Order: sequence, then structure tokens, then C-alpha cells
Amino acid sequence: MFARRVLLPAALVMSALVISSGVPAWAEDLSSVVVSRVSDRSVEFVLGLPADAAPPPGVSMEAAVQIGSTTIPAAATVQLPKDEVSAVVLVIDASGSMSGARMRAARAAAEALLEQLPDRVDVGLVAVREQPVTLVAPGASRSDVVAALGDLRPEGGTALRDSMIQAIGLLPDDRGGRLIVLSDGEDTESQASARVVVDEAKAADVGIDIVSLGRDPGLGNPLSELARMGTVTSVAEASSLIDRFRSLGAALTGPRVTLAV
Repeated sequence: MFARRVLLPAALVMSALVISSGVPAWAEDLSSVVVSRVSDRSVEFVLGLPADAAPPPGVSMEAAVQIGSTTIPAAATVQLPKDEVSAVVLVIDASGSMSGARMRAARAAAEALLEQLPDRVDVGLVAVREQPVTLVAPGASRSDVVAALGDLRPEGGTALRDSMIQAIGLLPDDRGGRLIVLSDGEDTESQASARVVVDEAKAADVGIDIVSLGRDPGLGNPLSELARMGTVTSVAEASSLIDRFRSLGAALTGPRVTLAV
């Protein structure tokens, strides 16, 4: 019997997730915990595994969520990604508020994500400024992406929603695509509304993972709809960005353990 404990976000009162399985080799590689669905009666967690940590087919698991001294049984299932992600566009806030340590942390986090993604996944880069700037289109070499990250210089305002729409347009129509968005503040310059972002993403069947550094990204009421298309998380400190981006990379390409409580 194997037990694995992972700390969950502070919003969940530092609950602990305990998984029991007869296959400890892959369970040791759990790399991310994301709350994927919340209702009045249930909570669903998704735990990402590295791409090379595929569990044996048909693995059965016993699982529970522990909150203080209370243990709640959970239903656990192991799944491979249904639709392989073939292209990712990084949408990185390069406005004036991202200067100094924040931009250094953003570059390091993006490079950590690149290391997690298999070579078969195309990567592009859009800089969020007063107007969106496409620095690298998907399909360029990883070295081009790294070089463009190194050239990011924070300046001006934040057209976050416009940048997301531009990034959606860079993704291929016939293959799985995803945006990974990083911003540290509210949108100050966009012409498009949050509703337009949601509609464009739905029409293109694009998943969106949003990482907010320190504050609400200012997408308005449709934020919950974007969350159902991916994840929306807040990171308090720039130093935590690398871990979050690594978790996103593992969740995008590797098998996942889903627990419903």
C-alpha cells in the first residue's frame, strides 16, 4: 500500500490529498494539483503526471481527501489526454508593471515550461503591451522562442484581451491548441471585451490556462467560463511562477489522475 500526500492551495484551507495505490513507481511522479470543478455538492481535482510517467492501463486506486482530522473518500480515475495538444502560444505580459524581478521570473517560468513540452508541440509567443505583438509564431524553433523571451522589455500599458484574441488566431484550425497566459494586472488598453475572448476561444476549441501574478487579471464575469476551458490560478510571488508553469506543462502532455469528492 502506497500513500502520497500533496498540499493543496491555501483557498482549500491547506487540505491534504492522500492517494493509495499498488503502483508507487508512477504515483511518486505526481507533479501538479488543480481544482477543475466545484459545485454545491462536489469538488474535482486533477493531478498531472510527467509525460513519461504513464500509468499501467486499468490501474485501480483508493483515494481520500483529508481536511484536518476528517477523511473523505474520493473516486479516482486515471486518464490519458483525450486530445493531444499540438501547439501552445505563450501570452506574456510585457507592460511596464512587469519590470525587474517579475520579468526575470516570467522568462525563467516560460523556459521551464518549454523544457516540459515535447519537441512535437509547436510553441509561439505574444507580448502583451499597449497593442499585442506576435514575437514568434508556432512552428519556429525553440531557440527562437527562448531568444524572443530574452528580448522582452517591459513598457507601456496592458492589452491583455486583445493579445489573447491575437494568440488564438495563431493556432492551427485542425489541431489541438492552447494558450498559456501570464499577467500581473488589469487590462487597460484592449478594444475587445472578455465576452469576445470567450466566444473566440470556444469557436476555435482552444483551451486557456491563465496565471495571474498577484491580482485578478481583470477579465470580468466570463472568467468562470474561461476556467472551464482550462485553469485560472493566482500566484502571490514571482518566485512561484516556475513551479506553476512546470505543473501546466506536465498537465498538458502527461497522464492525469482525476479525483471526485
